[in-house]
Amino acid sequence: MDSFAVLQAVSHDRSELAATYRHANKELCRLRAELSERTVQLLELRQEFDRWRRRQVQNQCVVCLDAPANMAFVPCGHLAVCEACAGQLERPICPVCRQTSQSILHIFVP
Repeated sequence: MDSFAVLQAVSHDRSELAATYRHANKELCRLRAELSERTVQLLELRQEFDRWRRRQVQNQCVVCLDAPANMAFVPCGHLAVCEACAGQLERPICPVCRQTSQSILHIFVP
């Protein structure tokens, strides 16, 4: 094989390599953009989950820490206990502020 043929083969290989590199670089840019979009989506989902979790903890019974709080004390207004725990209270005293309550209201939370 003469040197001209070798140079042509090398030039052809170089052209193929450059085309492969351009294709790979284009795919890498596409994947980076997709990763950025998904990262933003993940951050938004995490924030939404954190807000949901805080609402769940805020509406949790302060006595059993299991059931959602759906009973409010009058007159202080603390929505603090579930129906089961409210039924077990000996005296109507709010577990949050310790104020004697006149009554306990069942609150229907959506």
